[in-house]
Amino acid sequence: MKILFVNPYPPSTLPVPGIGYLWSYLKAYGPEVELSFADRQSIGSLKGKPFDVVAVSVDTYAVPYVVGLKKSFDPEGKSHWVAGGHHASALPDQMFEMGFDQVVRGPGEKALVGIVNGCRDKVVQGTMERIDWIPFPDYRSQTVTKGRWDTMILSSRGCPHQCTYCSSSAFWGRKVYLRQATSVLGELEMAIKDGVNTFIFEDDNFTMKKSRVKEICEGLKGYGRKHWWECSGRAEALDDEMCEMLASAGCTMVWMGVESGSDKILQRCKKGTTAEQQEKGIHAVKRSGMKAHVHIIVGLSGESAETVAETKSFLQRTKPDEVAVKLPWVLPGTELYRTAKSLGFDDSAFLKGVPLFVFEQEESTLRSWASTLPGIKCY
Repeated sequence: MKILFVNPYPPSTLPVPGIGYLWSYLKAYGPEVELSFADRQSIGSLKGKPFDVVAVSVDTYAVPYVVGLKKSFDPEGKSHWVAGGHHASALPDQMFEMGFDQVVRGPGEKALVGIVNGCRDKVVQGTMERIDWIPFPDYRSQTVTKGRWDTMILSSRGCPHQCTYCSSSAFWGRKVYLRQATSVLGELEMAIKDGVNTFIFEDDNFTMKKSRVKEICEGLKGYGRKHWWECSGRAEALDDEMCEMLASAGCTMVWMGVESGSDKILQRCKKGTTAEQQEKGIHAVKRSGMKAHVHIIVGLSGESAETVAETKSFLQRTKPDEVAVKLPWVLPGTELYRTAKSLGFDDSAFLKGVPLFVFEQEESTLRSWASTLPGIKCY
C-alpha cells in the first residue's frame, strides 16, 4: 500500500509534528506500507503517481489551499482521501464538501493504522494511549528551510485551560498528555547526535509541571551550553525558581501568550489568570537573564479603547524583549467561534481565509487600537 502525507504549506523552518508522528507510528505499528511526503511546493511533481491513501493535515489557515487540492491532484478520485488536524476535527462536514472520503477527529496515530487496515467509517474518532508509547517523530522526509531553530520538540500534547479563542482545548478535550522526562531527553539525544544545536519546545505549556521541567533541565545540562533552546509557558507559572532552572539548562527565551494587560479582558476570555500574575512572571523571566516574548490579542470580547490602554501600560511596565500583536481569529471549536455563529457567521468564510472576530468592533477600529501598541503586528 502506498500512502502520501500532505503538508498544505510551503516548506517552513520547522517540520510538521503531526505528520512526523504519524509516519513513525505507522512504521512501528502498521502493516508494511510505502510512505511519501509532499508539501505545497513539491506536490505537483507527484501528480499522476498512484497512491492508495492521501492523508492531509488541515488547520484553519490552510483551508483556502486545501479546498481545491483533491480536484487538482486527483481529478479521477483514484485515491482514498483522509483529512485530519484541528480544522478537520471541528468541521468534518466541510471536509466532505471538499471531496474528502474520511475524517479523523483528534489524535491520528491509532486511527490511521485502522484506516490502513481497512476501516472506512466516515468519521473516525482518534484516541490517545500512553503518550510515551508513541515512537519519536520521523522528520527525515520533510523539507525544512534554515531558520531560528534546527528543530522542534513536543514534550506534551493538549492544554487544561479553556481560553475562548484557542482551538487546543476543543481538539484535546482540555486534557493534557505529558511525556516522561526520560522520553523527551531520549529524543533530544538523538537530535543532538544528528547535529541539532538549537530547538524550541512547541508544547502549549511546557512549564506546566515544575518537577518534570526540573528533570528535563537537569538532563539538558549534560549536553553543555553550546545547545540553546526556547520554550512556551504561561506567565503566571514562571517564578524565580522555574526561570533559574530553564536558564541554567540553556533556555534563552520564553514565549508567553499574555493576550491582554486588562483583567476585564482576561476574565472575559477565560484566561484563568490576572495581569498582576502575568507581570510577575515576565519580570521573573527577565531577572534570570532569559528574554521574554509575549503575544497580545487586540479585539477579544469586551475590548475597548480603555482596555487597550491598560495593555499598553502593562507592556510599558514589563518591557518584554519581543511583542507580537494579533487580532482575534475565529477558529472552529472555540467559544469565540460559537459566539460568531450566534451572530450570523457562516462557515463558508473559512474557504477564503481565517476570518477575524469583528462582531463587536470594526476591523479598522481594531487595527487602529493595535497600532498604538509596541511590537510586530501579525495581521
